[in-house]
Amino acid sequence: MEIGGICAICGKASQHVYTCKLCGAIVCEKHFDFSKGVCVRCLQRRG
Repeated sequence: MEIGGICAICGKASQHVYTCKLCGAIVCEKHFDFSKGVCVRCLQRRG
């Protein structure tokens, strides 16, 4: 199994990871908002 990275929020290995455009965190698709391009932590901060 090829691993893309480790999610900064849940700590799980994921084949597909994404970078938050605000904080730079590497996160899995579960913790990434594709419409805004940010992680769920930044999404909550922005309101």
